[in-house]
Amino acid sequence: MPRKLLLLAGLVALLAAACNLNATPAKTPVPTRIGQINTPLPLPTRSATFTPQPTNTPTGGNNGGTRPCTPRSDWAIVYTVVAGDTVSSLAARTNSSVAELVAGNCLSNPNAITAGQQLRLPRAPQSPPPPTVPTGPVQQGSIGISSSISGDAGFFSLLRGDTISLSWQNPPVGLASASFVLYSTGGIMQTIGDDNSPMDGLTLNWVVPAGLNGQQLMATGRFPNNITASSFPVNVSSAPPQGQNCEITAAQGHTLAAYNQPDANSGVFLNAASGEYFEVLGRTLHGWYAINAPGIPNVPPFQRLKYVPPQSVLYGRGLCAGIPPAPQPGQMATFTNTIAGIAIDYPMGWSAVMQGSTITLSGTDGSAFEVIFGETGQTRPPQDAAAECKSASLCIGNRTVTNESAVTLPSGLTGYRLDLSGDPVKGLGPAVYVFTIISNRNMVLRGFGDLSVYNTILNTVRPA
Repeated sequence: MPRKLLLLAGLVALLAAACNLNATPAKTPVPTRIGQINTPLPLPTRSATFTPQPTNTPTGGNNGGTRPCTPRSDWAIVYTVVAGDTVSSLAARTNSSVAELVAGNCLSNPNAITAGQQLRLPRAPQSPPPPTVPTGPVQQGSIGISSSISGDAGFFSLLRGDTISLSWQNPPVGLASASFVLYSTGGIMQTIGDDNSPMDGLTLNWVVPAGLNGQQLMATGRFPNNITASSFPVNVSSAPPQGQNCEITAAQGHTLAAYNQPDANSGVFLNAASGEYFEVLGRTLHGWYAINAPGIPNVPPFQRLKYVPPQSVLYGRGLCAGIPPAPQPGQMATFTNTIAGIAIDYPMGWSAVMQGSTITLSGTDGSAFEVIFGETGQTRPPQDAAAECKSASLCIGNRTVTNESAVTLPSGLTGYRLDLSGDPVKGLGPAVYVFTIISNRNMVLRGFGDLSVYNTILNTVRPA
């Protein structure tokens, strides 16, 4: 190329470079503030990053390696999450999808966004729709109870003195205030407590009072337009005040076994003798008695509960429906058997059993009163039956007759009585035999152990 042309080309290149150096750079657009959107940050360059919480580190690449997750730098809207927001609702309000917002914000759990958290959005969200305010009373939701002795089908047995948490589960949206109340017979309402911040969940701590007897527990509330709302009710009961309740003990000849849980496989906590009473604080659905166990100081009442099986042989005192009271000295029960044609009074607490032609009444101390009866119509004089017994070792064993006499009972029955010594070889104490005729059949009334008790029973024998 000629020299002049080369000089001319270089001059043109220099002039072009000078023009580029004097050019004004383009300005970055700044979005405007909308609703809950913070003052937007200037649009970052591609090298800038924004790290909202929480983030994750997704796996990427075909070789199984990892790469950092970077939120969308081209989304200029920075939004602060408020109570009630969800990723799903924000996706609907920004005309995007849950997957898009999760990926754009590096969210590890789309269900775990919290109030105050900042998210980037592809566009400004539309305002949320106002809650629908009802025009009439609303009944919705149920009562949650944190702990109970038992509960089923809306009936709960609560532990007196226990601190429990009540909650209104699935309440209507938009309540301005709420309360937990008890309704007793006659519609008398007692307010347990109020919750004036329904937005953070409707809950209340409550110390269970004594003497609840099937009252209805429910939650009530009001909307801003003064329309009322309520939950579905549950029925609650608790033990009466201490000293006014049922107390149980084992019947004579038995022990009171209390288990750690209302389950025979949970292990026995204690075995108590007859006469040692325990307060009943409730019954489970399967009939176990929940008692306040001794020997466990300084623990909450609920942890002191132990359980007595429903089939236990018990005595009760106080308000014990269906549990017989312990017998008092001299208190008698009646055994009547029309087959044998005989009626007998015996001490409360003794057992009464009839097997074949023998009736056995027995106490827990080994004392016993037996009735042996023969065939109807085959009778002989009581003196003859006594004489035969005296001559038969099978009848009196190694005992000897210490006294014998005719006897007439208060009922008018007559017979013959043999008082016998003890049997040292067998370790048996004295005994008494009375031979008589009742309902046209021979009978032997014999007793062992405490003969004063035997005589008391003998004087009650009569035809039935």
